[in-house]
Amino acid sequence: MVPVPEEYVAAVEQFLNWGRRTQDPDPWTTDQMEALFAAIDAPSRLMLDTIAAELHRDRVAGVGEVAAVVGCSARELLGLVMDVNDTVRRSIEGQQFVVWPRQGSLEDGGGPGIDRWLLSMADETGAVVRGLAGSAPAPG
Repeated sequence: MVPVPEEYVAAVEQFLNWGRRTQDPDPWTTDQMEALFAAIDAPSRLMLDTIAAELHRDRVAGVGEVAAVVGCSARELLGLVMDVNDTVRRSIEGQQFVVWPRQGSLEDGGGPGIDRWLLSMADETGAVVRGLAGSAPAPG
């Protein structure tokens, strides 16, 4: 084991949680999601709504597509993901995260799959987000 400096402990724990992601988190209630929406800014709400809309279409949301809808760079979007998940851990009892990035592969115009970062959330969570936020425009 390698010691982790105190200022990086939370980021390392979040990274490890994303990497170990094997089952859905506890279902979100409407009250919990309302509390989260009240605690985050409009771009973060749009990010969650866009991911949920893609999930509803049985599609996986790519970081690039979601960033384009939100109006930021992919790097800024991943920062939003971390900020939102930090808010969840601090403010929403019983929840650890709402969305997580993972490496994956999407078909790109009928060609071979390409490695890229994707964003995921539990199906039930997506339904709660869509119920509160409405439907975001489809990426791309």
